[in-house]
Amino acid sequence: MSAFIGALNARDVNFPDVQASGEREVGANELGQGRVKKIVVNASVAIDEDDSPMFQRVEKLMRNGCLITGSLHDGIEMEYHIHARYRNQTDSED
Repeated sequence: MSAFIGALNARDVNFPDVQASGEREVGANELGQGRVKKIVVNASVAIDEDDSPMFQRVEKLMRNGCLITGSLHDGIEMEYHIHARYRNQTDSED
């Protein structure tokens, strides 16, 4: 998530709140050694609707992966649930 936040900052996206969590699925490889098999990232970012196009661009970059996450994608299944929470809408519209 730090790369995602850094990318938003670099593009001057105003986001006063980020909520994120991660889950992992552990299993054994063919030799019986414990390995992380899957990582799920859940994130919600509060942004203004005007920043939506840039948010979507950064989200796409995140899904494609930087050096580290791209390397993880080659060996570990990655799943992302990243969405914007528009600050000018009520909670019932999220």
